[in-house]
Amino acid sequence: MISGCDAVQSTQAPRTTVSLATHAAASGDVLYDLEPLAPGETFDIGLDLGDESLGLRSTRHAAGYALTFEPAVRQRPDSVVVRYLVNGTEVAPSHSFSGDAESYDAGDSEDGPDSWHYAWQNGSWVLMKDYKRGEDGEAAGTTAFTTPSGQTVEVTDVEFRVYGLDTAAPSEVQFETPGALRINEKAFGRTLR
Repeated sequence: MISGCDAVQSTQAPRTTVSLATHAAASGDVLYDLEPLAPGETFDIGLDLGDESLGLRSTRHAAGYALTFEPAVRQRPDSVVVRYLVNGTEVAPSHSFSGDAESYDAGDSEDGPDSWHYAWQNGSWVLMKDYKRGEDGEAAGTTAFTTPSGQTVEVTDVEFRVYGLDTAAPSEVQFETPGALRINEKAFGRTLR
């Protein structure tokens, strides 16, 4: 059962919040339908790791959606690597960041993402947003994505790999948006596709 509630933040209008229990699974996939954001609005996904939180934020602007990694952690990661993928193959040079930033910018997509994934792999957290679902919910192609260096490529996925965080297993994931959000499928501890 998916639970949802409206939460009020001091700087924004009421937001829809959906929390899903992860059952301490080391991986998870969530496919969703999101009401389009207006310019300036944000869609946040946060993975609750006890005292730590790892989040991805999509922010709507005039030309598309900016994607950032937003860690809320007591310990800083050693590094964060952003990869641009088409069905698992890199299509642009990855971007590596030291772990001392407040947020990590992946660049801008033409369209908003339609699913989110996480995994604990080989001592690193992997957070990913997908950009490949079509109108009928099936895999339908790619979206244009502009990296921080200014290169525009077609992607199906943008991945953040976070190194050097020794954290607890996730207890839940929380989705927050100013509009409507429908969770279509979810799986924790296994993959949907």
